[in-house]
Amino acid sequence: MRAQPHAVAHEVLADHGVVGCAFGHRMLLVRRGSPSVAIGREIRCRCAGPKTKPIARTLRHTGGTMKTGTLDRIDQCILAELQADAGLQNQTLAERVNLSPSACLKRVQRLRRAGVIREEVAILDAARVGFPVLVISRVSLRSTTREAIGAFERKVHALPQVLQCHCVAGETDFVLVICARSLPDYQAFAQEQLGDALELENYSSDIVLSTTKFTTRLPLDST
Repeated sequence: MRAQPHAVAHEVLADHGVVGCAFGHRMLLVRRGSPSVAIGREIRCRCAGPKTKPIARTLRHTGGTMKTGTLDRIDQCILAELQADAGLQNQTLAERVNLSPSACLKRVQRLRRAGVIREEVAILDAARVGFPVLVISRVSLRSTTREAIGAFERKVHALPQVLQCHCVAGETDFVLVICARSLPDYQAFAQEQLGDALELENYSSDIVLSTTKFTTRLPLDST
């Protein structure tokens, strides 16, 4: 995932009184106030490259806020780095995406305010903290009125064992992902918290035997 040279240069040089003119994938630097005098060096942006694909989704930066629009290449680079390691120090992140620390911090703050970055959390190994059992439960409600669906969602939201709840189209109404300390623990949970407790028509449970892939990273550079 690579950023356009002119976009990178604008951020990199904004705090240094320097403007840039792009020629292909190289940048000629000149200081403000002396447009005819070149500094005498060129920079190559880590995010720049001849095979860069256009990004359809972006967010436009306007002042201190972000309006829904498209994510530019620098945003894509920042998000890719933070998806891999949300604990990166701003200085390190800025170096990786070729921005000044202040410009990088402003972009991250905008992405947070816009809701693009929803949370920054630690992903735990479930088995190592005592929850080796993962269950996928398919649920059908007795009633699918707005009130019944709302009541179900509120009850599920209050159950810490339910890691995910998805309203789906098909033979069932919801799919739940549930963690448990053991199979007996899940059986007790199902008897006490599912069924009549949630006014279900029926539900089925699939026990996960092994996980081939688990990731929270979105493929930002695949479009």
